Amino acid sequence: MTRESLTRFIHAVEHSSSLRRELSKCKDLQKVLEVANNYGFRVSNQDLKEDALASKVEKSFEINKLSM
Repeated sequence: MTRESLTRFIHAVEHSSSLRRELSKCKDLQKVLEVANNYGFRVSNQDLKEDALASKVEKSFEINKLSM
């Protein structure tokens, strides 16, 4: 999955009350991934880890930009 696909999943969660309700019942990350896959989003633990790392790098660049 690409970061763009993860972004689409997040967008779907923000705009679908039924998807949010289903996710609110999830007890752990594995269940969240199962729900995402059931809705046609191919999300894995690795995708989330890579996105978290990319987000940290982006924030670091933003902080450095603000400091200049």
